[in-house]
Amino acid sequence: MSLLTSINNVQNPSSDLRKDVTPSFVFKKAVSDQEYSAIYKSRLEICQVDFPYILDMNSEYPAKDRFDDYSTLFYVTENNKVIASCRTTPYRNGGWEISSNLPDDLELTIDTNSALQLNRVYIEEKYRNQNLHAFMFYHFSEWVLKNTRFTTYFAICKIGLVRLYKNIGANLVSDKGFSLKGRGGHQYYIVAGRIDDFNHIIKNKFLQK
Repeated sequence: MSLLTSINNVQNPSSDLRKDVTPSFVFKKAVSDQEYSAIYKSRLEICQVDFPYILDMNSEYPAKDRFDDYSTLFYVTENNKVIASCRTTPYRNGGWEISSNLPDDLELTIDTNSALQLNRVYIEEKYRNQNLHAFMFYHFSEWVLKNTRFTTYFAICKIGLVRLYKNIGANLVSDKGFSLKGRGGHQYYIVAGRIDDFNHIIKNKFLQK
C-alpha cells in the first residue's frame, strides 16, 4: 500500500463499524509548515474539549510543545481537513516526552536506542470507533520501519485505551496504574511492543491485501 491511501482499504470485522460510511481518508507525514499548523489546529479543537491541561493558551499554537520540534508527525485528512494525528518522539536530552510527568518513584526501563514514544494520538470524536487508529498506526509504522533504525515503541495511556493497544499487538508493561504530574487524578498505564509486530498484526487483522 502506498503512503497516500484510502480508508476504503480498511476492513473492520467488529459489529460497530458504520459500513454504509465510505469516506476517502488520506494518510501523510507532515513536512511543511502549513501541514504542521493544520495539525496544531486540529489538536487544539480536540484538546479544548478533552485534554485542556496540555494547552498553553499564551502560545501562538496552544497545542504545540517543544517536543514537536524533534518528533515526527503523521496525520489523516478527509476533504483536505485534518481529522486525526499522532507523533513519534525519540529519547533526547536525557529524557522521554513523558519523563517530567512521571511519578518520582517510576523509572522507565525502555531501550533508548531502539524505541520511540508514540504520543499525541488524537482522532475527532465522530471518526472514533471506526478503526481509523489502525489505519493511521499501520502507515506510520510502515514509514518508521523503512526510514529509521527504531524497532520498538511504547505509549502511556488510560485504561480505556489499553485494550485498543493490546488488540494491535502491544503488551501491558505492568498491571499497576499510576498518576501523571499535571494530569489530575487519572490512572495511566504503559504499553509497549515491537513495531514490526504492530505493523504485521494491523495489516493482517484490519487491512485488505
